[in-house]
Amino acid sequence: MDFRLLLWGKNLTDEEYGIVRTIAWSTFGATDVQTFGDPRTVGLTLSYMY
Repeated sequence: MDFRLLLWGKNLTDEEYGIVRTIAWSTFGATDVQTFGDPRTVGLTLSYMY
């Protein structure tokens, strides 16, 4: 039997960063549309192997 406990994190500094940026044109002019990356995420993973 083997237990494993993992502590993990992503984007630990909580940096705001863009993934995709698009200029969308319409009759009212241009609009800047941007998709941002995931915020800070932390977690625990417990696994058991037998």
